[in-house]
Amino acid sequence: MKKKMKAGLSTVIAAASLTVTALMTSPASAATIPFEWDDSVVTDVYPPNSNYKGMKCKGMPGSPDMVCFEKDGDRWWVLDANQDGMSAVGEWYNKRNGQLYRQGACANSNGAPSWSICQKDYYEDSTITFRLAHYSKGEKVNNGAWSDDLPAG
Repeated sequence: MKKKMKAGLSTVIAAASLTVTALMTSPASAATIPFEWDDSVVTDVYPPNSNYKGMKCKGMPGSPDMVCFEKDGDRWWVLDANQDGMSAVGEWYNKRNGQLYRQGACANSNGAPSWSICQKDYYEDSTITFRLAHYSKGEKVNNGAWSDDLPAG
């Protein structure tokens, strides 16, 4: 009888161990989602339409820099307009079914004044949340407020 109880207890412990391991590796905390850092490509083309129609843009008080998301094409436009030695960076989160799916940044390290672009590919049924940040020598200096969740497609 003791052998059967030991075998049964070993099975329960093994099953519990597998369950805990599975829970620890399940999606999707920010710590387990890779961070996509993109150095943007400088462009002499400005965002479509001078009034940014169809785009959502964010800035921060006291800064002329901004980041815009163009959902038709999944493009990030980052304006570095301030000759302060810092890079303008668009930080973003991408959620799918309410869960964090991807995260990253689009950095304009091309000097001011310049527009630059990062091309991404998001699921049409996902959402984007983003903000403008400033980095100097790879370290974040400051950031603006997060946008509301916006449809990516």
